[in-house]
Amino acid sequence: MLAESLKDVSAETLYQPRGVIGVSLKIIKAFGWVCRLGGAALSRALRGVAPQTAYVIRKYSRLINKGTEKLNSVSKGAIVSALRSVGIPKKESEIIAEFLLWII
Repeated sequence: MLAESLKDVSAETLYQPRGVIGVSLKIIKAFGWVCRLGGAALSRALRGVAPQTAYVIRKYSRLINKGTEKLNSVSKGAIVSALRSVGIPKKESEIIAEFLLWII
């Protein structure tokens, strides 16, 4: 029964979710790279929109890069645990995770 229903599904449909997750993961890793190179400039840009997020990004910009490099999946829990593993406190890592998921 399952094999018959899979015959009707094209190859693009089967691989689409993986592609979306892969792109989201690349966006998050690119954000970590941007934080490392320009965390101060990014925090200044965000200061008017989200002052607390801007402060956290400025303070932990290098650690955000290290944490995002460890990611294998895109979820709030995975991002928080990756950021906590590099030394960012829980409250700040949750702020960063919410901001990253908002970007995507």
